[in-house]
Amino acid sequence: MYRIILSLSLSLLFNAIATPVAAGPLEELASSAGKDPDKLVKLGDLYVEAMKLKKAKATYKKALLAARQQNLAEVKFGLARIDIAKGKFRTAKRTCRLIEHKQKKPAVSAVCSGWLWLSQDRSARAMDDFNKAIALKDLARGHTGVGEAYRRRTEYQEAEKAYRAALDGGAGHVAWLGLAMALESNNDKAGALKALKAAVEAEPASCLAHYHYGRLLKNGDEAIAHLDTAIAIRPDWAEAYVALGNAHLSGGKGEEASTAFQRAVKAEPTHGIAHWGLGRALHQLGRRDEAKVALGKAIELAPDLTEGYLLLAKIQQASGDFDGTLETLEKARAVAGQKVEVYLVSGLVYFSLGRHTSARSHLNKAISLKPKLSKAYAILGDIACERRLYDAGRGYYDSALKGDLVDVNKNDIIRRKAECKPKR
Repeated sequence: MYRIILSLSLSLLFNAIATPVAAGPLEELASSAGKDPDKLVKLGDLYVEAMKLKKAKATYKKALLAARQQNLAEVKFGLARIDIAKGKFRTAKRTCRLIEHKQKKPAVSAVCSGWLWLSQDRSARAMDDFNKAIALKDLARGHTGVGEAYRRRTEYQEAEKAYRAALDGGAGHVAWLGLAMALESNNDKAGALKALKAAVEAEPASCLAHYHYGRLLKNGDEAIAHLDTAIAIRPDWAEAYVALGNAHLSGGKGEEASTAFQRAVKAEPTHGIAHWGLGRALHQLGRRDEAKVALGKAIELAPDLTEGYLLLAKIQQASGDFDGTLETLEKARAVAGQKVEVYLVSGLVYFSLGRHTSARSHLNKAISLKPKLSKAYAILGDIACERRLYDAGRGYYDSALKGDLVDVNKNDIIRRKAECKPKR
């Protein structure tokens, strides 16, 4: 979900060299912009990023009144971004063309058209326009657009090259953001964090920079501070509240996490992940009944949310609702037939209920998906020994000891193996 948000937001922006902003994100920038067309355009861009489209339009219009002839193209580009954000693609397309023909700014028009095409998932057409901008010496915005086109095509190494070329050309926080997402998608978390830190430094009033930096940091006071800043810039932002809730949850702060997830749900009632987060927080607080309600809503809204089913089943089992537990696990298997956790948990639940045939079936399925699953082998050993199949039981324990040893105690398995023999 966070990648969708970045892609949408990047579609609405163009790069500019950032001016340092003091505390108070957008408000202080607004107070210092005065009648400077360039500062007003930049402020309008940040309003679009924060999805404050009415303020963005008013700011661009103010810039239009203050603009000299050379600034008009940038103001028009800003107005086109609002239309893109609203899905008014035909209107945006006309504006992009007018920038070229009336304002005589083909480079700005090319960048405008490039982002318009990207917003419609037409990466090849977009890349043609961005390359045109590069040929017209708009290196920062042209290379940034090329990078975004490559990133959406999951060509992350090419995207990284383009974003770095954009930064060499004077690009600002949008290029840093794109670079970070390309690096993260290519499993380079350290590089992504470094790029996001640079994005925050390049534009302290960017809600996206603070959000993604805090999200990737995940927990700790620093992550929470950045997520709080993102929310201050863009209130009622469900994704930011979800990330904030996760950060609090990782730190064991269930009450704070619950509050953040509740705000996410209020901002976007159909956000399944927000309901799941709320369920996790309530479970951490020991509020089982409320957690079950939240998790039920989560899997209703996000039917493929395997983790939601598993946590709900865990709570149901702890509450003694074994029929509900088995029903929930059946639903989980229906939507996640290739996830080892679903079959492992199912096997453990059936084993706890003494239903060994079903337990063996699900544990063997889990092993077929993950051959060195020590926990599954250990339980199969227990079942075999209870059935007085001692050789088979010791064989399962040996397999457990040779496996991944995740969530098991090696010495305990050795003890159980030693006890798996006829009683004298």
